[in-house]
Amino acid sequence: KERAATALGVYPRSWLVEERARPPVQPLRGVELLTASQQAVYEQLVLGLSTRDIARQLNRSEFTIRNHVKAVFKTLGVKSRASLVARATGTAATPDT
Repeated sequence: KERAATALGVYPRSWLVEERARPPVQPLRGVELLTASQQAVYEQLVLGLSTRDIARQLNRSEFTIRNHVKAVFKTLGVKSRASLVARATGTAATPDT
């Protein structure tokens, strides 16, 4: 682990470095209202995965994932992936209106 940390030190903007520094995810109000599939998509969204990557991870079509993303946004009252991640990590000042 030390050797890996040293090797990554020269790449401060690497996604591997950012992965270690990512703030913990806090459950948002309304997550319990999501279906199991929507919750799985929500968890992947919070990690910053693209629609294509989520579809591959969950073995679903990109169209299905897009529909789940829309439902997650509507249920949780957000308008973008960025605001969803910001709220889930506790970095958002106020929810979307």
